[in-house]
Amino acid sequence: MFERNRIAETLRSAREKRGLSLEQAAAAAGIPTPYLRLLEGEADVKVGVSDELYLIPFFRKYAAFVGIDAEQMLPE
Repeated sequence: MFERNRIAETLRSAREKRGLSLEQAAAAAGIPTPYLRLLEGEADVKVGVSDELYLIPFFRKYAAFVGIDAEQMLPE
Protein backbone atom coordinates (compact mmCIF):
# COMPACT_ATOMS: atom_id res chain seq x y z
CA MET A 1 0.00 0.00 0.00
CA PHE A 2 2.81 2.40 0.89
CA GLU A 3 4.52 1.81 -2.47
CA ARG A 4 1.32 2.56 -4.39
CA ASN A 5 0.75 5.76 -2.39
CA ARG A 6 4.34 6.90 -3.06
CA ILE A 7 3.93 6.26 -6.79
CA ALA A 8 0.60 8.10 -6.90
CA GLU A 9 2.05 11.09 -5.03
CA THR A 10 5.09 11.20 -7.31
CA LEU A 11 2.93 11.16 -10.44
CA ARG A 12 0.55 13.82 -9.11
CA SER A 13 3.43 16.04 -8.00
CA ALA A 14 5.15 15.77 -11.39
CA ARG A 15 1.90 16.72 -13.17
CA GLU A 16 1.30 19.66 -10.88
CA LYS A 17 4.87 20.91 -11.43
CA ARG A 18 4.04 21.05 -15.14
CA GLY A 19 1.00 23.19 -14.30
CA LEU A 20 -1.49 20.74 -15.79
CA SER A 21 -4.90 19.74 -14.56
CA LEU A 22 -5.61 16.04 -14.45
CA GLU A 23 -7.87 16.38 -17.49
CA GLN A 24 -5.23 18.31 -19.46
CA ALA A 25 -2.59 15.70 -18.65
CA ALA A 26 -4.91 12.85 -19.63
CA ALA A 27 -5.65 14.45 -23.00
CA ALA A 28 -2.01 15.33 -23.71
CA ALA A 29 -0.72 11.90 -22.67
CA GLY A 30 -3.48 10.03 -24.49
CA ILE A 31 -4.68 8.21 -21.36
CA PRO A 32 -8.33 7.94 -20.32
CA THR A 33 -9.02 10.32 -17.44
CA PRO A 34 -10.45 7.62 -15.13
CA TYR A 35 -7.23 5.60 -15.50
CA LEU A 36 -5.18 8.67 -14.67
CA ARG A 37 -7.33 9.21 -11.59
CA LEU A 38 -6.53 5.65 -10.50
CA LEU A 39 -2.82 6.13 -11.17
CA GLU A 40 -2.81 9.29 -9.06
CA GLY A 41 -4.43 7.46 -6.16
CA GLU A 42 -8.07 8.49 -6.24
CA ALA A 43 -10.09 5.86 -4.41
CA ASP A 44 -13.66 6.30 -5.66
CA VAL A 45 -13.06 5.91 -9.38
CA LYS A 46 -15.61 3.69 -11.12
CA VAL A 47 -13.68 1.85 -13.82
CA GLY A 48 -14.04 -1.73 -15.00
CA VAL A 49 -10.43 -2.64 -14.21
CA SER A 50 -10.36 -5.87 -12.25
CA ASP A 51 -6.58 -6.20 -12.10
CA GLU A 52 -4.11 -3.39 -11.44
CA LEU A 53 -1.64 -5.03 -13.83
CA TYR A 54 -3.86 -3.75 -16.63
CA LEU A 55 -2.77 -0.22 -15.70
CA ILE A 56 0.97 -0.82 -16.07
CA PRO A 57 1.17 0.23 -19.75
CA PHE A 58 -0.77 3.39 -18.90
CA PHE A 59 1.53 3.97 -15.92
CA ARG A 60 4.62 3.67 -18.13
CA LYS A 61 3.15 6.04 -20.70
CA TYR A 62 2.14 8.58 -18.08
CA ALA A 63 5.45 8.39 -16.22
CA ALA A 64 7.29 9.09 -19.47
CA PHE A 65 4.93 11.99 -20.17
CA VAL A 66 5.68 13.66 -16.81
CA GLY A 67 9.41 12.85 -17.04
CA ILE A 68 9.74 10.00 -14.54
CA ASP A 69 11.62 6.72 -15.05
CA ALA A 70 8.80 4.20 -14.67
CA GLU A 71 11.05 1.18 -14.34
CA GLN A 72 12.73 2.59 -11.23
CA MET A 73 9.35 3.19 -9.61
CA LEU A 74 7.75 -0.20 -10.24
CA PRO A 75 8.06 -2.68 -7.38
CA GLU A 76 9.70 -6.00 -8.09
